Amino acid sequence: MELALQGVELEPSNGDARWLAAASQDRLLMRDGKPQRYGTHYTRDASWKSVRWTIQPDVTNEERAHWNVPPRRRQHPARRPQAARPCTL
Repeated sequence: MELALQGVELEPSNGDARWLAAASQDRLLMRDGKPQRYGTHYTRDASWKSVRWTIQPDVTNEERAHWNVPPRRRQHPARRPQAARPCTL
């Protein structure tokens, strides 16, 4: 996450760098079993349906926009590409 934040510091107008910083923070929170801030990551349930990892309710869409993350209403698993199922040989 620190490298992603350094990228934002070097080029604040770079939306990809801002999104990467937000996604990195979300991934670290997920790793620790905590709700993510921006809602950038999804996981699979038992039936392999794509579901969003829990999100902290206090993060506004304005804050998401600052980090180049779409508003919550546009973050829907059905709109995301589906990952391939693992090979079970």
